Amino acid sequence: MTLKSDVLLKIAGAIAILVASLVVLSAIDSEKLLWGMGAITTLFAELFGSMKIYDKFIGDGVDVLHISQNNLRQFPIILIK
Repeated sequence: MTLKSDVLLKIAGAIAILVASLVVLSAIDSEKLLWGMGAITTLFAELFGSMKIYDKFIGDGVDVLHISQNNLRQFPIILIK
């Protein structure tokens, strides 16, 4: 019985976090949010492009792009902990 209640409490907490984030996102001006997301997308494209160039000219056989993608996947996990 306690296992089910723990799971329900975790689900309720996750839903509360989602609702709070939606409230915060709705308060942001959509035009500014669009420009900010465009800037972040451009920065990531430049980052991956420079890593690909580095891998082509300086790399030692290690695919830098795949390593960086794995690091970016793990970054939110590090922030949560």
